[in-house]
Amino acid sequence: MTRKERHPLGLYPEAGETGEIDLASVPLTPLEVASYVESMTLELKAMARAAKLDTLCYFLDMARMEAVAQVERLEQKASGRRRSTDLSL
Repeated sequence: MTRKERHPLGLYPEAGETGEIDLASVPLTPLEVASYVESMTLELKAMARAAKLDTLCYFLDMARMEAVAQVERLEQKASGRRRSTDLSL
């Protein structure tokens, strides 16, 4: 790969020996990944809809809904952790 791929958070990881960028090796939290998947599936769904790829549109929407559910779950978990920390002070 000759050009650098843009990382979801704006970082530019270095290419490995093969020239490929391994985004999986960049440390991201589950919340960051779920949020990124949510936004990307929304964009991909719009492209699929414009191309009248109805089945693909359906599956992308299902993936987006799962990502939204994960974001909400992770945010609640983080919020609960903050509350319990605040109460222990």
